[in-house]
Amino acid sequence: FQGGKTGGIPGVRINYTDNRSGNAQTMYYFTTDISDGGIKSNPGFLKFCQHFGIGASFLKSSSYLMFEEGFATIRNFILDHSNLIVQDDSGIPLTYFNPEKWTLRFFGTYLGPIELFKQHYQPKLQELFAQSNPPPLGIAFGYRWNYKESNLIVAQRH
Repeated sequence: FQGGKTGGIPGVRINYTDNRSGNAQTMYYFTTDISDGGIKSNPGFLKFCQHFGIGASFLKSSSYLMFEEGFATIRNFILDHSNLIVQDDSGIPLTYFNPEKWTLRFFGTYLGPIELFKQHYQPKLQELFAQSNPPPLGIAFGYRWNYKESNLIVAQRH
């Protein structure tokens, strides 16, 4: 990321101070094509991300893109470079979280995708939500705007 340079990926760098610790923090926000083809034609984005090493990832209202094979590169990158993933059900599908590597915690309610994405319903996720009796989320999150219908999945690497 080089501010003011042309030819790169459009993005914003936000520097801030953590109120609790007083530590300086930096957050980056980019607009880029994360499809396999987009990453292949512009590999600089993942190279930039890779230099940060392992960290936390946040996925919200991800259009179920990582359910598709055309988004395998970004899905695998996130899984390989995250020790924590916070997402709704539209992020990385449950089947990619190997139970030998990941512990999953659930919050809210899983009603399945909204009508537009109904083909991405995850029966196993429905089963896990029912078995775990998760605490309410209490906020609207993702595609389901009613806070009583929203869900959150927290995946922690072992």
